[in-house]
Amino acid sequence: MLKRDLSSMGKKNRQYGDFLVESNMIMKLGTDIVHIPRFEKTLRESREYFEQNVFCPEEWADSSIEKLAGRFAAKEATLKALGIKAGRWQEICVKNSEDGKPFLASFLMQKKWKHELSISHDGEYAIAVVVFYR
Repeated sequence: MLKRDLSSMGKKNRQYGDFLVESNMIMKLGTDIVHIPRFEKTLRESREYFEQNVFCPEEWADSSIEKLAGRFAAKEATLKALGIKAGRWQEICVKNSEDGKPFLASFLMQKKWKHELSISHDGEYAIAVVVFYR
């Protein structure tokens, strides 16, 4: 069954819900998970550093610890996907659309890539997955 499914893929475009994967599409994937209690402790101890070096001013507005942990995971996932050294967090700004869907309002290499971002929370963890494509 698997062999037949793989052989039938060929070089055709594929539709997955609203997402069209073209045969010549380049994709990059990044993921990160944050333990919220540890993140909260680090944030409490180094709040000034996070304000100046990690989060954009608009990310602080109306943000709980859980939301900040998810946004931090999204920033880390973005750096991993794009192969960029950690520490350039403020160059990545995570926002939410009117319907609540998270997106990267600004990020490194923004002109080269489109993206899809998902952030989830469960108990003591926040996880983010980002897919870049062109």
